[in-house]
Amino acid sequence: LPAQARKSVLLVTDGEESCGGNVAAAIARLKASGANLDFRIVGIGLSTAATKRFAALAPIENANSAAALAAAVARAVQPALPPAAKPAATAVGVRVTLVRDSKPVVVAGASVTFSTARSEKPTPLTAGANGVFTGQFLPGGYTPAVTLPGRASARQFPLVSVRADARNEFVLDITEPPQVRLTAQPASVLSGDPIQVDFEGAGAASRGWIVLAPVGSSDETELDYRAAEGPAGVVELRAPDAEAKLEARYITTGEQRTVAGRSSPISVTPAKASVRVARTAGTGASVKVEWNGPESDDNFLTFAPVGAEAAMYLQGSWARASAGSPLTLTAPLEPGEYEVRYVMSGTDRVAASARIKVSAAKITFSAPDEVMVGDTVPVRYTLAGGSSALVIVPPGADAGDYGDFWGRPQEDGQSTLTAPLAPGPYEIRYLAEGHIVLARRNLRVVPARVTLDAPAQVSAGGEPIAVKWTGPRGRGAWITLVKPGAAEEEYGSYGNTSEATGPIELTVPEEPGDYEIRFVIGDKKVIARRPVRVTK
Repeated sequence: LPAQARKSVLLVTDGEESCGGNVAAAIARLKASGANLDFRIVGIGLSTAATKRFAALAPIENANSAAALAAAVARAVQPALPPAAKPAATAVGVRVTLVRDSKPVVVAGASVTFSTARSEKPTPLTAGANGVFTGQFLPGGYTPAVTLPGRASARQFPLVSVRADARNEFVLDITEPPQVRLTAQPASVLSGDPIQVDFEGAGAASRGWIVLAPVGSSDETELDYRAAEGPAGVVELRAPDAEAKLEARYITTGEQRTVAGRSSPISVTPAKASVRVARTAGTGASVKVEWNGPESDDNFLTFAPVGAEAAMYLQGSWARASAGSPLTLTAPLEPGEYEVRYVMSGTDRVAASARIKVSAAKITFSAPDEVMVGDTVPVRYTLAGGSSALVIVPPGADAGDYGDFWGRPQEDGQSTLTAPLAPGPYEIRYLAEGHIVLARRNLRVVPARVTLDAPAQVSAGGEPIAVKWTGPRGRGAWITLVKPGAAEEEYGSYGNTSEATGPIELTVPEEPGDYEIRFVIGDKKVIARRPVRVTK
């Protein structure tokens, strides 16, 4: 598209930011670059708090079921269509028939409505003869609902699609499903606490869902859910981080989503928590965290910079609350002012925090000043926390550059790397988190000093050739016997110099002719050759 053309961006999110990103900053950068954006958001079961945060960025719809999600995405992409490609919509006729036990039924006093996610109130259809309801609607997705006499609330049905090129005749089955008895306990819980739900009275072969939803909310609302199989059973749900009156619902599966049972109300109170840590720590140190709060697998404790958004956590410096108290976190690898937080899932509420100053830890780091190309490089160091690596790179390389020869730090503080294959100045770096240089040391790589001592002539198929040698012992260093014109990475009989404690024995070919003994480093670079003639 031309730079001035309008472009559409659709963000679909469950509200769980796990990478420490900043959506608002990303949008601002795109707009600052001159992009003409139509930015829209579709949420999947977002909490009220998360919905409000996203609504400040762009228009948003929140879906609580697969059908609602599909409809929301369809509506969100509609503005991207060129106006000329979409003719003006006109209302089309809709016909709805009620059935019970697979037969059309007339229910005096029944009403049928259609609604959308953007409707301020449902639109009623007109009741006609023989239990048929009719209406005029613009093409699009609608949620039907039926209110029966004597019922305080309407029964919702799965989304239907009204199309300009279809007959738009829909059948709504109002057959009452078997009522399932639900008992939820305890009746009063803290956010993040478990809620045990017993169910009984479902069919012997029934497969349904037990969901948690606010009292009086849409039948499609799901704050938490578990599968329910068989006529009876027990499931465990988790209370959300909100002050609310909830109920457990038994949802039937099949062509129509139906609430076949509800529990008594459950009162949820936002949980309180506390966190206690030392006032200071060194970078990468293990920090003991003592805390109180719900031991939920969804909630977590984490290091975060002071002032960072609530949902932020540091990779390698967090743990799930289900780990219990006390637990151990790894201090960040960059010095600064931090806090250890207890974060509630769903709302990203920081229920408790404690300040801690992280100072640079001194890391000892030793290695040779000079090595041959392809040789071993012994390195000694003090272990640091986080995901660490030892690398050999040119002095001006980026902080995240690993080069070709690198390794992981070991528990005993000793590692062996392999020197690069080209002479020159290099740096050995101790990296953490993939890009933080904790320590560095200069290394000079010089040409290899190699000797190959072997007979100039041997008999075909005779005794192995004992090759005396000196040279590099790094990863990918070996001695082999091949034809003179063979590619550098080709090998015949060979032995690794890293494993050799004396001469390397090579098998003599059966075919007479000219051969050469090669010293190879890095599995691909020949640094020495010695000719050998194989005779009959």
